Amino acid sequence: MNKKLLYFAIIPLLAAGLVAAVYLVNSFVITVNITEPFTVEYAVTNTNAETCADILTWQIGADIKMGNLTIGDSRLICTKITNAAEVDIGYTFSREIVPGDCADAIGIDSVIGTAIGNNAETNAEQQITILADATPIENCEITVSVSRG
Repeated sequence: MNKKLLYFAIIPLLAAGLVAAVYLVNSFVITVNITEPFTVEYAVTNTNAETCADILTWQIGADIKMGNLTIGDSRLICTKITNAAEVDIGYTFSREIVPGDCADAIGIDSVIGTAIGNNAETNAEQQITILADATPIENCEITVSVSRG
């Protein structure tokens, strides 16, 4: 008998034997939704003397008008991060200033930290101070953001 013919006859029998040896008893499907763990709230102090602990009203993602600031004036940008995850997650609290002349007057800063898990609140703050050599500039925009990871 031809060996090739023998292989073609035996291989399907072996494959069928292997498939028949596996018997599925039960199975199930897990469905999960992945959600954002951070809830971030912002506030800005109204005077040089006010602290983030004095803040009574927090905002979620709304623009804040600060009005006029002069040389030496400073404000705190406060953030409250609530982390719904079961684990602690790192974050970066940063700001970007537009246009470039405004960055020279205010400076750019970021804060790196860890938001505690299990719905704990983590507070971070950045100080904005108008530098002594700042020239008058209108419409400075400070984009404040919190990123995780």
